[in-house]
Amino acid sequence: MSGPYDTELEALVEPMPRELRALRDSGRVRSGDPDRLVMGTVYRHIVEACDAAGVELGEFDRRTLAWLAGWETATAQVVIGLIVRAHASGVGTGAVLGRQMT
Repeated sequence: MSGPYDTELEALVEPMPRELRALRDSGRVRSGDPDRLVMGTVYRHIVEACDAAGVELGEFDRRTLAWLAGWETATAQVVIGLIVRAHASGVGTGAVLGRQMT
């Protein structure tokens, strides 16, 4: 689906939040997430969305996405949804980086 989201609940039924719930339900996530399973999972999903959209990431981009991965699950999912929808919109119109493809 990837949004648009009208409620937090809509964002939380997407694949990334579902994967996080499964990790927690399995007991693999320890208190405080010292193994960074949650952050790593969120980060992976954000980077995969960027990769699928053809977004080239620099080191600062990656650090910023790692920071974002530490935020609330729904917040990160909204950003993933925006990346996916922006890419789909650009593909549908032929636009690339604000320019029309020739």
